[in-house]
Amino acid sequence: MPRAVPRKPAPPAGASQVALSSPRTAPLGAAADATPPIDYVCEHCGAPGMTRDAWAEWSTTEQRWQLTTLFDFAFCHMCHRPTRLVVHPLRKG
Repeated sequence: MPRAVPRKPAPPAGASQVALSSPRTAPLGAAADATPPIDYVCEHCGAPGMTRDAWAEWSTTEQRWQLTTLFDFAFCHMCHRPTRLVVHPLRKG
């Protein structure tokens, strides 16, 4: 009889899947591509320093935590309230 494989729970509504190969989630030191650099700022106070809720899953093969789901909720640590992320292009140099 085949062994049952545990299923991952479905992400809640409002969650978005993260493409781990995306240039926005590439590990530090990864090769840069043609995408211009950006930052995210708070829609209320304009400060950087946003955080988002996410799920990380332990990889036994990689022996590290891997980001699997990124949620829409964002929080500003400057004005201390929930916010929306505003994309802010960074200038080179």
